Amino acid sequence: MKLKGWELWISLILAGVVMLKTFPLKTISYDQIPRVGETFDEYSIVWTGIGLRQTGLPLSWTTNLGVYQKYLFKDPRVSIQELEYDYGLGKRHISIVQPFLDQPPLGGLIYSLGVPQDISSPLAITSQHFRWPARWLSLVTAGLLFLAGTILYRPLVGLMATAFYSTLPATLFPARLTLLENVLIPLLVLTLILINLALKR
Repeated sequence: MKLKGWELWISLILAGVVMLKTFPLKTISYDQIPRVGETFDEYSIVWTGIGLRQTGLPLSWTTNLGVYQKYLFKDPRVSIQELEYDYGLGKRHISIVQPFLDQPPLGGLIYSLGVPQDISSPLAITSQHFRWPARWLSLVTAGLLFLAGTILYRPLVGLMATAFYSTLPATLFPARLTLLENVLIPLLVLTLILINLALKR
């Protein structure tokens, strides 16, 4: 029992050190790489949350405009407008719809916390606004992975899971992007933890 206790505390301390030491890596040029034009979905996600915060209805750009025009255009609550925007690949016309129904709104709501409340236009948002919440969310994910590994197996497994997630380039750099996957991962890990705890009762 004492050995397990020592293993838990040592693994917990080492996991904390790994998380703190690797967190600065997620800040290196985070507002420039990748270029916003290469990941325009980030705007789509964060606009959803801004619309919810400001009007109570999600707002974003869509490539499924025909669906909105055919089935929802007669509803007076539906707003469709065209914007011209240059996001690094030349000027393009994008369709902004409200309510936006293409994606679930929770991720956008989380990422929009980095955007000032007084932003009046989607075009005024920069990557500095919406990428910093993703970095903090990655810390939550790393902590949940440690907890899941510890509960399901042992503290050493939790430490390994945290170390792999926090150091592998394949997970380290995408974790700082505004992607719905980065919201789903901690939710899925938390669900796994809760299911395991419920089964043990």
